[in-house]
Parts: sequence; structure tokens; C-alpha cells
Amino acid sequence: MHLKSLKRANAAQLNKSTPYRKPMESIFEVDLQRFDEDETIRRREFFLADTNLYVYRRNPELQECEEIPAQKGSKSVLDICGVRVKTTLRNGKNEKYFVCLQGKCFQKREVIKLTNTSTSNGSRHLKEHHNVLSAKTKAHQRNVATLNKFIEGANETFQ
Repeated sequence: MHLKSLKRANAAQLNKSTPYRKPMESIFEVDLQRFDEDETIRRREFFLADTNLYVYRRNPELQECEEIPAQKGSKSVLDICGVRVKTTLRNGKNEKYFVCLQGKCFQKREVIKLTNTSTSNGSRHLKEHHNVLSAKTKAHQRNVATLNKFIEGANETFQ
């Protein structure tokens, strides 16, 4: 079957059998022209089918990596836009990485190292390269801006 006919068949099937799903904007802020949820799911399946085949040339340290499964009900932008993996190095140390499945990063096999306690490297990559920002971060930035406005407006006795 041609790719176009497959897409049409999938679209027809989705329209008939898929219940209404909330739009992704409620989870994170994103430039919707550059984000395709179905394409990301397809890329995730391709990656998980054989992780070694996908990453071993550019990242030999990830040759025997394992997926870190997303927690049930997770709304993390890292879990939506890519895959988290872990690997054990020769010295026995565990390291975590984020494999980006968005845009050209998928073809480039972009892998971002995460720290053990934070996912800021992966979140920064998504914000800078793909204009993806979590709703939690967006709300925090609004609150900080409001607080700064109140502080600037307060008179000197309260500062």
C-alpha cells in the first residue's frame, strides 16, 4: 500500500473508532505546526523496536540501554516528546539520557544526558530547539512575573 493510502485509511479509522481526546495543549505549550503526535508515537515505536540499532553509531555508550518507562498518567514533556533511557557504564555507574524524537533531532539521533535528580537538560533542549514548554513551567513563569511586578510597584519601606 502507498503511504498516502495508509494515512487515509488510518485517518478514516481514527474518525470512526477513536473517542474524543483532550488536545495536547493542556499538557504543554507548543508550536502546533511543528508537532505531530502520531508521528512521535510512530518514532517511539521505531526506537523501542531496536534501541541498539537506532543509537549505537552516534552513541556507543548506549549500546545496551533500557527504556525508563513513563509513570502511569505522566504528563512530562520528556515522556511525550521523546524517550528516557538508562545505561550502566563499564565502571558500574548508572546514567540517564533523553532521546529526542522531535523534528530533525530524530534523524540526527539526538541524545541528551540527564542528571540523576533533574531533567532540566532535556527540558532546555525541547524549549530551545522545538519551542516546547510544559504548562507547569509556563504557569511558574507567569507567577514570577506577577510577583516581580508587585515587588517593583511596592514602595521602599517594604523592600
